[in-house]
Amino acid sequence: MNASKFSISLVILALLSGIAYYAFSMAQSPEGGPFTVVVPEDATPQKIGLLLEQEGVIKSGILFEFAYQQKDQPTILPGEYRFNNGLSPRSAVSLLAKGPPPSIPEVTVILQEGLRLVDFADKLDQAGIVDRNEFLNATRDPEIIKEIVGVKARDLEGYLFPDTYKFRKKTPAKTVIRRLYQNFLDVLPDVTSSGLSRHEFVTLSSIVQREGLLDKERPRIAAVFFNRLKKGMKLETDPTIRFALDRYDTRPILYKDLEVESPYNTYRVYGLPPGPISSVGKASFEAVANPLDSNDIFFVARGDGGHYFARTHREHLYNKAKYKRMIRAQRNR
Repeated sequence: MNASKFSISLVILALLSGIAYYAFSMAQSPEGGPFTVVVPEDATPQKIGLLLEQEGVIKSGILFEFAYQQKDQPTILPGEYRFNNGLSPRSAVSLLAKGPPPSIPEVTVILQEGLRLVDFADKLDQAGIVDRNEFLNATRDPEIIKEIVGVKARDLEGYLFPDTYKFRKKTPAKTVIRRLYQNFLDVLPDVTSSGLSRHEFVTLSSIVQREGLLDKERPRIAAVFFNRLKKGMKLETDPTIRFALDRYDTRPILYKDLEVESPYNTYRVYGLPPGPISSVGKASFEAVANPLDSNDIFFVARGDGGHYFARTHREHLYNKAKYKRMIRAQRNR
C-alpha cells in the first residue's frame, strides 16, 4: 500500500470512529428531569422522536426512530407521559409502547419565602410528596450538591426556591430538588455587578430575606449590609444568631445569645457567614442585585414591620431609644 492510500485509510478510519462515537453519545440518556410529554393522536415515530428530543427526554430523535424500527414497530399510544429523568432512545421506545400511565393526582404544597430546608422537609413530608429524612439527606449529600448546584457547600440551604408547587405523592427527593433548584435559577438575577460570588450573593440575599418584612425596604437593608462590608464592620444581624442557635421563635435575642460560638455569629465574626440561612424570595434577590444608593449603616425595627435607618451611631442610638419608648407606651396602655 502506497503512502497516499494509507493516508486515505487513516482518514476514513478517523471518520468512522467519529461517527461511531457520535452515535454512541446520542444513544445515551441526557441529564435533567422530570419531563412531561403529551403524545398527540396519529403522531408518527419521526414526530414522536423529534418531540422527545425537543423536550430533552432523549438526545436523538433519529435514533428513536431507528430503535422503533428495531422493535418490530410497536404501537405507541397517545396521551401524557411523565419521565423522572432522561432516557436512551431504546428505553423511550419501550416505555411508550406500554402506553401512558394512569392519571395520578398531584398534591399542592406551599413553600413560603424565608423558610429553611427543615421547614421545606416538614411540609413536603406532610403532603406525602417525599419523606422528610430522605429529602434532608439528599440536600446534604455532597455528590448531589456538586452535581446539581456545582458549589462546595454543607447543604442546599438558599438554593431551593420557595413557591407553590404541584408534585405527585412519593416523588423521589432528587426530582423535587431539581425542580426547586431550576426555579431558583429562573429567578436568580445577574450577580456580577454585586462584586460577590454567587454563593456570597445568595448568602447575603438570605440575610436580607430574614431581616426585611417589607419588600420596599429590602434594597435599603441590602445597602446597609454592603456599606458595612465596605467599611470592614461586622454585619451584626440577629437572623444569623437565630440560625446559629437553631432557634426561630419570636423571643428577642439576648446579650448572652450573642456569645454563641459559631461562624454564623455575625456579632463576633467579620464578613459574611459561610452560607445562606434560609430560602430566598425574588424581591430579596433583586434587592441585593440593586441596592439603594444610601450611606446608611444601621437600622432598627420600629414595631410595624418597618425599620428606622441611620448613617451615624448617634442617630442609631436615638432610633433605638425611640423604639423603646414606643414599646413602653404600648405596654402601659
